[in-house]
Amino acid sequence: MNNRLHRKYRRRGVFPVIAVLMLLAIAVATEIVVYVWVIGLSGTLTKSGSTQVSEQLELETYNWTSSNLSIHIRNTGGRTVTVAEIY
Repeated sequence: MNNRLHRKYRRRGVFPVIAVLMLLAIAVATEIVVYVWVIGLSGTLTKSGSTQVSEQLELETYNWTSSNLSIHIRNTGGRTVTVAEIY
């Protein structure tokens, strides 16, 4: 009787272990998928973002008197910039 009872509880412990291993495998697979997605997304954003900063202006100095505004701007980007309008 004692031997049958011991076998019964020993077998029941296998299923929770398998369930835990399956949950760990699912969690690791999900982490890998998310990692690959984030790396791909960040690579796409940095590639498209590099073209946006090819035209870059820096405000060097400004002088604002009561009726006059003087602005000194430097082009630090890689392209020629034309200022069409100032508001």
